[in-house]
Amino acid sequence: MPLTSANLVGLEFDHPAFPWRLTLILETCLSFVAAGVGHGLLSLAISPVYWRSLANETMAINNFQASHSTAVMVLMIGISAWRTCSSRVSRDYRLHLRNNPSTARLLVLGLLHLGGFSLSRKVFSKRAKIFFAPLQFFAPRASYFLSGSYSLLVLWGVYRYMPELTPISSSSFTTSKVLARLIGITPQVSVSIWKENMAVALLTPVAVGGPDTRALYRYAPIVTPRTIRLLRIECRKNPLHVTSELVVVKLDDAPPFWAISYRWGSEEQPRSLRVGYRDSPGIGHIPVTSNCAAMIEALIPKGVRYLCIDAVCINQSDRQEKEHQIPLMGEIYSQASLVAGHLATDSELSVGTLVHRMIQTFAEEKPFAVDSGGSFIIYRALSEIFKHEYFQRAWIVQEMVLAKSLILIHGKDCLDLDQLIMIAKAQSKDQIIPESPGTFAPQEWMIEKLNVLGISKTQEWTAFNLSCFTFKERALVIERLRISTKEKDQQQGLTVAQIIDQNLLLNTGNPRDQPNYSLTVSDAEIFTRISWYYLRDGKRLNLFLSAGACHEFTSQETARTPGLPSWVYDFAHGPARSFRLGNWAADIERKRKVQLTCSLSLGHLRVRGTRISKVAFVATRLFSPMDLGEASNNMSSCSDFLFRTAVSIIDQAMRMVEEKVADSYPGNLARHEAYWRTMLMDCFIDQTPAPHEAESFFVTMTGAIKDHLSNPEATLLMNGQQAVLTLAKLHKDWSRERVAEGINSIRENMIRIWMPYTFVVLESGNIGWAPHDVQAGDLFCLFDGSIVPFVLRPTEGADTFSLWGDGYVQGYMPDQEPGVQKSPAEWYRIV
Repeated sequence: MPLTSANLVGLEFDHPAFPWRLTLILETCLSFVAAGVGHGLLSLAISPVYWRSLANETMAINNFQASHSTAVMVLMIGISAWRTCSSRVSRDYRLHLRNNPSTARLLVLGLLHLGGFSLSRKVFSKRAKIFFAPLQFFAPRASYFLSGSYSLLVLWGVYRYMPELTPISSSSFTTSKVLARLIGITPQVSVSIWKENMAVALLTPVAVGGPDTRALYRYAPIVTPRTIRLLRIECRKNPLHVTSELVVVKLDDAPPFWAISYRWGSEEQPRSLRVGYRDSPGIGHIPVTSNCAAMIEALIPKGVRYLCIDAVCINQSDRQEKEHQIPLMGEIYSQASLVAGHLATDSELSVGTLVHRMIQTFAEEKPFAVDSGGSFIIYRALSEIFKHEYFQRAWIVQEMVLAKSLILIHGKDCLDLDQLIMIAKAQSKDQIIPESPGTFAPQEWMIEKLNVLGISKTQEWTAFNLSCFTFKERALVIERLRISTKEKDQQQGLTVAQIIDQNLLLNTGNPRDQPNYSLTVSDAEIFTRISWYYLRDGKRLNLFLSAGACHEFTSQETARTPGLPSWVYDFAHGPARSFRLGNWAADIERKRKVQLTCSLSLGHLRVRGTRISKVAFVATRLFSPMDLGEASNNMSSCSDFLFRTAVSIIDQAMRMVEEKVADSYPGNLARHEAYWRTMLMDCFIDQTPAPHEAESFFVTMTGAIKDHLSNPEATLLMNGQQAVLTLAKLHKDWSRERVAEGINSIRENMIRIWMPYTFVVLESGNIGWAPHDVQAGDLFCLFDGSIVPFVLRPTEGADTFSLWGDGYVQGYMPDQEPGVQKSPAEWYRIV
């Protein structure tokens, strides 16, 4: 078998991930050699002959080499073989290189380890003097006790600083890591120069300031069903030559091809792609955007490669062709051998090394200290990836979900989506901390950085945390959609309505946002048809739950498509409340089929349901969107703002309950119990109804928050270990894991219930939560077939209502009393 880059690295030389994969392979090999050297030194340090040499200075050094213990060598070789084939090595190999190590690769690693082991023994056994030279210098006639103590010290030192036997080290600086990076630069530069030279001939700039006189490419019409175009690029080195052409192939019989996933970005098309005609001489030009040109340059092959690029392979000026080709995009991306995602950036920073260090640290179940990763500039680059607009478009979400294999190209880096997801999840588990363990005190760290570096350090830390949190929410959606596409039982798969609803977390907008794609039917009519179809025939409330006329709690008003009914989901501007809220009943409805009793007439939705009660008293809104924006600038003010707002909401709700609610709550429930259950939406650590122990934890934690606010030197932070230790002392019968789960549950309530909802008291004496800007006189009702109460606002001068949004009423949720079983049903017209 010839020795090629594909055999050594697993990728061809022109693959975008080749330089990074080569660097990782080199670091792995050098790590095993270094570990072998360390084990060789350790075997020398524990040799009985070595100890005898320390005690007997007259013993010839030459005898040291001849008297090595065979047992020690056999033992170390056995340990080497066992650790090389251990599950940890296989785990780390899969973690970083994204495939299982073959037996041949494990054998090579074992031989490299054995080579380092033999080399170190051969070199240092002849120079045993270096081991005990310090002792002989200070104590030429050392006693047995001093010799033995010195031996243990040497043994500990060798063991302590011995290299790890792992493919990729979590340390910031190792000899293997540095050498691998230095060696890996050569092929990386070579590949970059090759692709730049090829791109000069393939992609030419468009004339600025005047018309482009070059002939545009003339597309041949596609007449056969399930037929697509692929861009065929061929590069030759001798002589240096590159050609490209569009070939028409049957989708079911297409050659292996790569599909490109990217945002079109600006409408400007500063580059032109040279495309030849297959059956006739001549060259045509296809204008492309900067993002498209960057992806083509990154994927230029050393040989032949087929690419599928929608902006190039589909005639964008032929509407009929687009109507036939766009429905095939899902199959195209699922059939592609590789989907390459492009994260457009102007940054020259590389985050690849940092990503691999972080995931290795998390795999070892250790916290990752931000201060060990260098300047915060590199974390800013990672934050930009997490917040990148690439992850926010519905078309791209489809492409990521359907891909067999996916890579993300960001500047010089070739990243893996699963590794980014792992980092975001680790942040939510408090595995990313500002400073190394043992030195981390949140408030002290914050004060120190404020004094030394100013506010910018905490702003960077806060921005990084927020970007991780946002990306984690999106990543969980992508993971769920991936699982759904692989479901063998189609009943368990997600419907289109659910996918759209899940995409709300990704801030995806109008599904008609594809450039140059338009229909003559109005947006309002299209959105109404889609929402009605999935409400009646699809039996899904996903779109209905994200509709409504309520305002986003982070803004003063919410834009709506003109003429759109309140019950219709607005694809153009996204959900009424883009933040995923904490109503557990709504989450249940999102996952199951729900058949409402409803009909549609002239845009009016008639729904049958049961009246609960009208709103009598509404809590005052205690913060403005401006306050929220100012508080999010740094960690200190953001935490204080969250805590102070939470305490104010708790106190205000308590006063309203004491003043407006009778001692005997409807359903034979004590008023105080109704209060704390409502504050938790009767859910604690994913348990519904909330257990009675939740009451004491709720009271204890709110008290601890008040103590924190009254004592500036307190160190209770909601994402710190100090909070767990403080509350664990007050709940001695709880494990620390249980306390941490309780803290996270209350924290989720602050963010997902207390801030985006408004506390209300109904005319019936019930209490609950309603969307912001709810008014006295608004009506709570429960539609037939649903378990979520909805808030309706009466319209002036008509027997109709506007849908305001979902809500919560203590006593009318599943497994609560009194419920609505004995109440008469009514019809509601929603406009």
